[in-house]
Amino acid sequence: MYGVGYGPYVQLPFYGSFTLRDEGGDMADGLYPVLSWLTWPMSIGKWAVEGIETRAQLLDSDGLLRQSSDPYILVREAYFQRHDFIANGGKLTPADNPNAQAIQDELKDIDSQ
Repeated sequence: MYGVGYGPYVQLPFYGSFTLRDEGGDMADGLYPVLSWLTWPMSIGKWAVEGIETRAQLLDSDGLLRQSSDPYILVREAYFQRHDFIANGGKLTPADNPNAQAIQDELKDIDSQ
């Protein structure tokens, strides 16, 4: 975003995936005054609910990870694709296909027959 790279990608057990750039933003979010009003038990409850919600969202991806030849690369690429999707405001950017014109020509030939 804004011409700044992602930074190193790290994946830790029991913590998950992150880049150092994103983690710095999370630390800034932690300084938000409203979150400082939470007591220690409330913070633990918030953390537990967030963890359960994250796990529930990831249940569908278990099959993909088991079938992948390299689960680390699968998770890393999915992480960066999601990051780009959010950074672009939810708009997908089509990938450039160098064979697109040749494919279109073939389809036109088929349609003309």
